[in-house]
Amino acid sequence: PRGKMLGGTSSLNGMVYMRGTPADYDGWRQRGCEGWDYASVLPYFRRAEDNERGENEFHGKGGPLRVTDHRFRSEIVDAVIEAATQAGVPRNTDFNGATQEGVGYYQATVGDGKRWSTATAYLKPARNRKNLVVTPNAHATRVLIEDGRAVGVEYHTPQGRKSARCRGEVIVSGGVYGSPQLLLLSGIGPGAHLNEMGVAVARDLPAVGANLHDHFNSY
Repeated sequence: PRGKMLGGTSSLNGMVYMRGTPADYDGWRQRGCEGWDYASVLPYFRRAEDNERGENEFHGKGGPLRVTDHRFRSEIVDAVIEAATQAGVPRNTDFNGATQEGVGYYQATVGDGKRWSTATAYLKPARNRKNLVVTPNAHATRVLIEDGRAVGVEYHTPQGRKSARCRGEVIVSGGVYGSPQLLLLSGIGPGAHLNEMGVAVARDLPAVGANLHDHFNSY
């Protein structure tokens, strides 16, 4: 499915609220991604949240994204957590707090007992804006580039191929697979690979589409 619906994968995932390890953000900054260190992105995480635990150094209150504790508790899960702590793993009640290491129940993007996707949190309140057009059943195929600048997108619909142009900027938000795929189809990526695939090179960027890792998980 790859999140091909309003809200993207937040409309089909497990609703786990997990920002990732702060060291990853700091690593991106060390590689030259200015503004992506954890101290710089944390205020945005806090501003996005409406955390039922309230506001503190790591969490926010009153934002569009509902974040709540799990109502479900299981004797088996409690036993696994207890066994882990007996084995020396620290108990952690907040995986988005001071440290991510440990074992425990995580919070979820749930509000009023319902999935709180980005479509619910951000899109639904904005649907009546005159400057917003939502086109369902449309698949982006490439970014339109003129004179080295992104000026729009091309996309397929049941009625055929269409395009949308912009006066401001194009924001690519297709997920960990969709975003690099769209860039590659647009000629942005490793030049030798694009030439091999018959795609005209718009910008030779070797890192696009590289170094992807799935996450290990067990229930």
